[in-house]
Parts: sequence; structure tokens; C-alpha cells
Amino acid sequence: MLKEFRPTLLFLGKFAGFYFIVSFIYGLYIQSFQRAEPPQPDHFSIVASQHTVAVLKLLDTEWAYAKYPDEASVLIYKGDESAVSVFEGCNGVNLAILFVAFIIAFGGSAKAMAVYIPLGLLFIHLSNILRIGLLSLISMQKNEQAFYFFHKFGFTGIIYGAVFFLWVIWVVRLNKLKKQQNQD
Repeated sequence: MLKEFRPTLLFLGKFAGFYFIVSFIYGLYIQSFQRAEPPQPDHFSIVASQHTVAVLKLLDTEWAYAKYPDEASVLIYKGDESAVSVFEGCNGVNLAILFVAFIIAFGGSAKAMAVYIPLGLLFIHLSNILRIGLLSLISMQKNEQAFYFFHKFGFTGIIYGAVFFLWVIWVVRLNKLKKQQNQD
């Protein structure tokens, strides 16, 4: 009986092992910024904020960002009005770790993974920049209910759906390659 579940257990073991080890290391990295005096935002949150502001400046040059003086976050603002705070959980790294864990656990050729993983990470980063940018624009409308909905459910569902879509592409493409190899 264990033999028939071996592929599933192997997948779960690889996935959980990679995800928890990398998440633990990332957690230690984040804690080093949060424990600093004063707390500092991590580099990933700063980069996500910089890229978001660069995109928002295409709409209006008044957009800017700044590190909070006493918090581990980055403020995105327009003129004198704050829009959003970008914390560690907003930078997309946890989602990237989840994505990579699945691809590695599912397997495939090292060459294909070496191409697909960076492209997937770029897609996740660009999607996250779009998410933060749209949340910034919604925030400026001063509609707290809309902001809450899109922050908590709308954009979260969209970005996780996008990652799921990347996984589906990987699984379908890999299965097609395996079928082609078996026919040769």
C-alpha cells in the first residue's frame, strides 16, 4: 500500500522540506531587520516599493516612497498623502518560495526548471508590483471598504490564482514532454 502512495509522499516531502527550510531561513533574515534599532524594512520590500513607485510615476510624477523611521516598512505616498505601507508580507517573497517549492517538488529537467523558475519569479514580482500599485490607487480614493476588500480578498485571490496558473502550465507542459519521450 505504501508503494502506491510513494510518488505522492515523495512530492509532499520535497515540497514541505524545501518550503519549510527556505521559509525558516527567510524568517531569520526578516527578523534581523525587525530587531534592528530602529527597525528597518527588508531589501525585498524596498525593491517592491521602488518598482511600484516607478510604475505609478508613469501616471503621476508625485508618487514617492520612504522608509518609516521606526517601523520595518516602506511608505508609498503621493504628494503629502500616504497610500500604503509595504511590510515584509507584501513583498511577494513568501509566494515566490511557495512557487519554487512546488516546481522543485513536482520535478522536471534541471534545464527546464532553470528557465521556468526565473520566468515564474519575474511574473510573480510583476504581478505583485501591479497589486501594490492598484492598492495604492484604491487607497487614494479614501474608500476603506474597497481597500479592505481588494487587499484581503480580490488581489490576494488574483495573485494566488496566477501562481496556481503557473503551476498548471508546469504540470501540463511537463506531462506533454514525458508523453513525447515515452512515444520516442
